[in-house]
Amino acid sequence: MTTTRLVDLDSYFARIGYAGSRQVSLATLNAIIAGHVQSIPFENLAILLGQPISIDPLAIEEKLVHRRRGGYCFEQSTLLLHVLEALGFSASALSARTRYRSLIGASLTWAPLRLRRTVRARAW
Repeated sequence: MTTTRLVDLDSYFARIGYAGSRQVSLATLNAIIAGHVQSIPFENLAILLGQPISIDPLAIEEKLVHRRRGGYCFEQSTLLLHVLEALGFSASALSARTRYRSLIGASLTWAPLRLRRTVRARAW
């Protein structure tokens, strides 16, 4: 499933401090992910304040890139998905569940979004 939209790559790269290659390669992927996780923090303040969270790509880009805020997993992964697709990476969104200190068979409430990237026919 391709979800590509126009993303402001120059502003995104400035936000994460990335000035490297834009070629589809494992080195580029690793550098972008490192810059992203080091520059855009996990943030759940809006949730705690009862403010609505938009998963619209334009709203996410505005919040995380232009307003220099952090975001929670769906916001982070959606932004990164659009960036990688804009660069030509084959990427897809995956849903996941986290089990932390819960009994086997217990209801799992967390469902973070994860990305699967393919570089040279190998999934990462």
